[in-house]
Amino acid sequence: MAAYYLQDNNLFFDFIEKNKAFLLTQSIKQNNLTSNLSYKATLDDALFRKKILDIESRTTNENKFLNDSLFNLKLKYERFKDSLKLIYPDYFSQKNNVQSISLPELKQKLDNKTAVLSYDIVKKYDSDSYELLGLVNTKQKSISFKALLTQKEYSLFSKYKKLISIPFSKKEQLIDFKEIAYKLHTFLFPSGEVQKLIQDKNLMIIANGELQNLPFESLVTNKESLKYLIQDYNISYAYSASFLDFNNSIKRETTKNLAAFAPVSFSNSELKSL
Repeated sequence: MAAYYLQDNNLFFDFIEKNKAFLLTQSIKQNNLTSNLSYKATLDDALFRKKILDIESRTTNENKFLNDSLFNLKLKYERFKDSLKLIYPDYFSQKNNVQSISLPELKQKLDNKTAVLSYDIVKKYDSDSYELLGLVNTKQKSISFKALLTQKEYSLFSKYKKLISIPFSKKEQLIDFKEIAYKLHTFLFPSGEVQKLIQDKNLMIIANGELQNLPFESLVTNKESLKYLIQDYNISYAYSASFLDFNNSIKRETTKNLAAFAPVSFSNSELKSL
């Protein structure tokens, strides 16, 4: 929160990006580098991690035997990794060499038609309220904002996701949806300054916490005409800007093309399955 009050958008961006970007990027980088290990080393590493996860899933504070087993297994795993460092030094040096993208680097890579919107929700200490944090970045400008949400307002995010998960069968459901989807739009796009900055832009959404699986496309921008956000913007999503940058740097070679389709069946018997 200090970053917001200091109006330090670089620090604000780092706060939203840092942890999740590092963990996912490191995991994928490790998977890519594993191909440089021998088959036996790769298999032994996977078996160690599987055994550790298995014991962790069964461990309780009262179970001394499992706790001791887990401790000893982790010691063995550390010794195993130490032995690999001598044989495969490049694997470990590259595995931990994960850098988060900075805000200036992101802005440099953006085109003039894209806006990146980063969101997070943080529960206030010793309170039932929440703070919604937002940062909008285009190539030319950045705007940060904050909104205080009550517990009731925070619960609207889960209600919204529940409402759109099934077709409406009652008029009351549509009315509830319009009210909630419009309210959430006012939280996430809170000012004329934000809306002016993203006008005519392609939106890339990076969201944490309760917002991470939120469909922005069906947010209502006008209750009277039931206008949706998707009608004005192309919308895409990214786990983090750092991971997106790393993922774009991976060279992929494919030997075959793939077209995949998910069949859909409707409860209305008059509608054909897709």
